[in-house]
Amino acid sequence: NTHPGAVAGSGLIRARGLELAARTGDLPPGSEVTWAVRPESIVLDAAGPHEAEVVDVVRLGAMSELILRLGELELTARTSDALEAEPASRLRVEIPAEAITVWPTGGRRPT
Repeated sequence: NTHPGAVAGSGLIRARGLELAARTGDLPPGSEVTWAVRPESIVLDAAGPHEAEVVDVVRLGAMSELILRLGELELTARTSDALEAEPASRLRVEIPAEAITVWPTGGRRPT
């Protein structure tokens, strides 16, 4: 789940038409960035701010790995809460700002 994007404002990035809250530090609006989120940090939440289409589901025992499409963006989520998820279904997700790592494009990724 590593993608290009741009800083849309303080604490906000834009990636393929999707706006996400993220810690952008002192990067000014318009800065090109790369951002990443771990699959287990994407939360299935009926009240989540983002609607996602389930593209694929891989059952891994107690866990499931879901390929989700949020607009033009595809993300992989790993969760134990996906029992009802099937391809072509829709669900809501939350991607916590603190779970997104942002760094300037061409810059060194933070550790």
